[in-house]
Amino acid sequence: KAFEDCLAIADGFFAAHPAAATEMAEHVVHECVRVAAETRRVASAWATFDGARVLGFCERPEPETYAALLRCCAVQQLPERALNLLDEMRRLAVPRDAAVYAALLGAVAEAPQWRKEYARLVDDVLDEMQGDGVAPTPEVYRQLIVSAGRCGDARAAVLWFDEMRARHAMPRPDALYRSFFAALAAAQSVGRRAGTKRRALVLPPWIPLGLDPDQATIPNHDLDPRALSRYVDDTDKAQDNFLADRFALKRRKDLKLRKHTRRQVSLNSTDDYETVVGTDLKRDYLASAEGSADDSDEAGEDEAHDEDDEDEDDDEASKMLEEILANASLDEDELAKLLMGGEVSLPNEVSPPNEVAAPAEEPRGAVTRLRELGNDWEGLDDSAEGLHRRQEAHISIARDAFESMECEPSLATLNAYFSVYTEAMRRKRARDVAETLAAAYPSFPDRRANRHLTRMLARRGELGPALASLDADEDDVETIGAVLDAFARKGNLEVARRLADKLVDAHNKRVADGVGPSDRPPRYPDLVRLGVFLEPPDRTYGPPERLLRAFRQLCRARKVQQPDNLPIDPILWRQEGARLRREKRGQKWIRHKRAMARRATA
Repeated sequence: KAFEDCLAIADGFFAAHPAAATEMAEHVVHECVRVAAETRRVASAWATFDGARVLGFCERPEPETYAALLRCCAVQQLPERALNLLDEMRRLAVPRDAAVYAALLGAVAEAPQWRKEYARLVDDVLDEMQGDGVAPTPEVYRQLIVSAGRCGDARAAVLWFDEMRARHAMPRPDALYRSFFAALAAAQSVGRRAGTKRRALVLPPWIPLGLDPDQATIPNHDLDPRALSRYVDDTDKAQDNFLADRFALKRRKDLKLRKHTRRQVSLNSTDDYETVVGTDLKRDYLASAEGSADDSDEAGEDEAHDEDDEDEDDDEASKMLEEILANASLDEDELAKLLMGGEVSLPNEVSPPNEVAAPAEEPRGAVTRLRELGNDWEGLDDSAEGLHRRQEAHISIARDAFESMECEPSLATLNAYFSVYTEAMRRKRARDVAETLAAAYPSFPDRRANRHLTRMLARRGELGPALASLDADEDDVETIGAVLDAFARKGNLEVARRLADKLVDAHNKRVADGVGPSDRPPRYPDLVRLGVFLEPPDRTYGPPERLLRAFRQLCRARKVQQPDNLPIDPILWRQEGARLRREKRGQKWIRHKRAMARRATA
């Protein structure tokens, strides 16, 4: 109830002292937005901020206000809107510090990284941060690890986890370990049904051209002119081969058109053409014959000119050599050796003329980029052996990190470490880890640990233990959805209907608190009431469709009506629309609309 308390204080202050509250409107709005973002009341945060902007209270907001709005973008999974806020900060000359970039990375982490357009969006944020001269902080690294966990990239998570200590000597707080274990747990389900989607592959630009990576990435200082000529020739050939199929049809059409044009020439024009061509050939033949007769004379004159040119070149070369030797710091023996064609070791300050200096190494960024890591080709093995090998490697990494923790783990960190085993569906080892943690930490296990256990049992197909471990007052949507999906896949319609009702109740409870997408109108202080313009919602939000997909499919297969408290089935909705278009009523309606369009555009 922190947000309700904040609104009560702001409204009381505005009612008692309107003038003072108006003068301090920017600070009031900042606190309301910050508390709303921390309590995940994103609709209330945006309504408060937009209303203040309309009334002119926040012409140049503080960086902390933008950081709170960026956290709202992370909750709403709107990375593009977060980038627009970053551009707005640049336009208003608002300083961007490490807290702002950490919040921006949290929003960018929610981008669909399994699409090629968003695969390396994190690199763009890191480049912006380095351009602003902002040094990385532990919170920045934590958000990077979170972004790696969203796509199950354990390789990047481990690299950033080790880099912050090896390169920057940063401490590792408890929140960082919690995010690291959560990233490893998400990586356990990559390549599995309904698991985490992996990051998209970003192929180099020379792959479609058919080039060899060794040729495309050869350093400039290792490239001599002959190799450069071969590289250019190979590149041209590869491009020609790549474009050959594309322009083959065009060349054939041009050839047919040229032949057709020649056949259409009239007889008179054909005679004129042959006459002109014959005259040109005769003239060229006579010119070549006359030239062959005078070859000896011209050759003699060319040799005389060549001798004169060689004498002039020798004189110029001797003058240049005398100037070089006059300025060189060599003794008489070295000069004699040089004139006789020997080798002379030049001074240190004189560089050899044929040696090309190697370019200086490009400075690496403060944080390793994803483009430096490249694609994880080893992680593409989705076979049973490859998945088992990756899961065991992640468990080993998590165990070593937990044993070497530098701080006392919190309850959330213990649950994240326990989830590494449950997401890998290691039932026996998960039970052993739970017993070990319960003996060392009295607060473990809690309801969240029970949720991890319930999801593991449901995914393993153990319906009885999964239903028994589900609490009667469970309100976690993901846990109920996992058990519902398991029963629906097994064809148990009776239990699935009860779980569907329970899922809807849990979703409505979360909606009533204003968390996540809901139909509940946002709340905002009375100070900005005149600047808020709300529109009625255009849809009714329900539980995530991915949790209801198997249940809806079972209802359609059994010809059973779905519960009324669920939103309409997208499959049935599309079928109804197609049926309406095929009926006479739908066709008549379509013809009526077409007639109206013709009259309007006549």
